[in-house]
Amino acid sequence: MSMRTKSKIFRFAALILGSVLLFALISGCGIEEKSPGTRETEASDEVTTAPATEVTETEVESESEPETSEYAPADETAATEPTEEETEDVPTTVPPETESEEAVMLDYVEGYRVMVTVPSARVRKEPNLQCEVIGAASEGDVFDVTGTDKAFYIIKFHDTTAYLHYTVVSYGAYEKPVPPATEAPTAPPVPVTKAEYRPGNGQIVCLDAGHRPEGQIPGVEPIGPGATETKRKLSTGTQGTAADGQVYLERDINYQVTMKTKAVLEQRGYTVFLTNRQLTNAERAQEASASGASIYIRIHCNGSDDHSVRGILTYSTKPGNPYHSDALIAECERLSVLIGQYASAATGARNIGVLNGNDMTGSNWSTIPVTIIEMGFMTNVEECTLLASPDYQDKMALGMANGIDAYFGK
Repeated sequence: MSMRTKSKIFRFAALILGSVLLFALISGCGIEEKSPGTRETEASDEVTTAPATEVTETEVESESEPETSEYAPADETAATEPTEEETEDVPTTVPPETESEEAVMLDYVEGYRVMVTVPSARVRKEPNLQCEVIGAASEGDVFDVTGTDKAFYIIKFHDTTAYLHYTVVSYGAYEKPVPPATEAPTAPPVPVTKAEYRPGNGQIVCLDAGHRPEGQIPGVEPIGPGATETKRKLSTGTQGTAADGQVYLERDINYQVTMKTKAVLEQRGYTVFLTNRQLTNAERAQEASASGASIYIRIHCNGSDDHSVRGILTYSTKPGNPYHSDALIAECERLSVLIGQYASAATGARNIGVLNGNDMTGSNWSTIPVTIIEMGFMTNVEECTLLASPDYQDKMALGMANGIDAYFGK
């Protein structure tokens, strides 16, 4: 090969090498421009490896536009200094919320109340933290609960529907002070045996075993005739664990005591009508009213977040009930006092007294004297153990029958 030919080959090779170096330099500049996007990917929660794809001119231009970094929000003040609406509906000594209102699903149990647990709680007009505050509640205040809405309990505040945030209250079977006129006598009569009663008195009594084996009935119904306010048709009920570790359901205890009470009453000459357990609270009350019965006894067990709470209580309507006459309210109160008083005397359980309210669907729809007896707290281990005991159930049935006798003046 001649020297001239070798010279041409050398120049050609140098030209190719230079082109390669130039291309590499250009490519290096393009990679450097895209490095912010690469770092952002590495800082994300998930790192994924995708196959290399050809980057178009349009894509390169879009990546070069400025982006808001996840470490530097556009509005740093809003990110570091929460507004009043972002903080909890409680005094500043309480930690801020950890969940949004929409994420909270509160349970509702008929007869439960809320007790304020902070020095001062805001009472709101609507169920959100941005709405108008219509008042304040003090620590220890107890309110009737008519339902729940997201993170709020619906209460009656000065006869107005209002809302309390769930973080400023405790929810359970809290008792309200009983007015002196409605307090039970301090020395209830000693229960007597059936032998002292004459059979065939001709009275009809309706008993309702609270809840049902299948659980709740979905949906809502008016709390009284013509009412626009609604409540759940039928709830599941509470449950408890006895000393031996066995779990008992309220609906089962209710039914067992109801049947024992029915047997005692029938031995004493009463006619006993039982409600259909497949009906809603309103339907049961209407069925009881149409049965020919003189009184309606709703038999339940209680529960509380405070597992130390125990005792018997009864529930009656109160003056101002728009669904009951004054005379019917007075009879409901008298029936409630006697049932609680005699059940306590027969069992030795604490008598909490009569709680009054106008938000019980199963009572508001009744046109005859009605009471709810909460036989005890299944959330208290000792009381749950007693409620599950056949001997204790016999005493409870005897006490309720004695209270019914006292109501009819026997």
